Amino acid sequence: MSGDLRFSLAERKAGSIQTSGNSGNVVSVSNNEEFLDAVKSVHTSGFAQNWYLVGYVDKDTIKLQSVGTGGINELVSHLDDNQMQYAILRVVDLVDGIPTDRYVFIVWVGEQVKGIDKARLGTNKTAITKLMGHYNVEITASLKSELSEQEITNKVSDASGSRNRTSETVSTPKVQQTQSTVKPFSSNTTKLPTANTSSVKGLTYQNESNIKDLIQKVKDPRDPVDWVLIGYLDKEVLGLVGSGTGGLQDLVSHLKASDVYYGLVKVEDRIDATVMAKLAYINFVGTSVSPMTKGRLTSHKGNVEKFFEPYHVSLFGESQSDLTDSVLNAKIQALKGSKTN
Repeated sequence: MSGDLRFSLAERKAGSIQTSGNSGNVVSVSNNEEFLDAVKSVHTSGFAQNWYLVGYVDKDTIKLQSVGTGGINELVSHLDDNQMQYAILRVVDLVDGIPTDRYVFIVWVGEQVKGIDKARLGTNKTAITKLMGHYNVEITASLKSELSEQEITNKVSDASGSRNRTSETVSTPKVQQTQSTVKPFSSNTTKLPTANTSSVKGLTYQNESNIKDLIQKVKDPRDPVDWVLIGYLDKEVLGLVGSGTGGLQDLVSHLKASDVYYGLVKVEDRIDATVMAKLAYINFVGTSVSPMTKGRLTSHKGNVEKFFEPYHVSLFGESQSDLTDSVLNAKIQALKGSKTN
């Protein structure tokens, strides 16, 4: 059976103890507590578990068979040629350098499964997808060779898009081209792009390598550091103001009305059971900053934006009340119409 690829824009909710499909079949989970724990772990960025597998107890009951941290190679070792099984695999898709979680729904039909069983158990698929949680790509396979690292990489890349943006990949004026590289089995992220300071004569970053390291931590969905802030030490020198794990309001507490700041904040965007990291670029120009200074620093804007790129949204503020969690959340949700549960 050849591989079958589909990119799903619909979000799928996990967590029902039993559910019915279009055929009216009711499917139950025999070890529901363990199953729900697996669904939650795999659908949360940063958790070690990156796949889970279910199979049949009888024609209308499934159970969690295995969960693991070793990606597709480990998952494949648990597939049985005598069974129909279903799995969710989490992979990391690097889009413009931003690690983005993608989910692959695998339908396994073992070569030794009888035709009558395929027909009977196949009617349960719709009900089972309702239990399994959100996914982006669906693959049906009966040969383990159809589920190699390269096959998974190719299918996720095709679906998420080096050629076409999906609803989960945000196009902003800051990023003119999308390049997608799938990393299914590694937590490594791409190297931070080097800032081009040559376009602004004299503008420098004090301890630039340290600032870049902190920016990379913010961009890594697995790192607890979720904000970094820089400000002016001199007319043409930007330096680190701070970084931390307390989110936007922690960053805002470091802002002064007399100064200009630039920063990056990481927030969680939750869709059903799926949690994804989103990045917001912050530009703060205090109300007490003189018009002359504002005019002079306008020439730095493009340079600093490149230093922080890529990111999903940007926020501008002149007072601390302009930079609230509700304002940021509205920006994030406006990207694709997602709503936080």
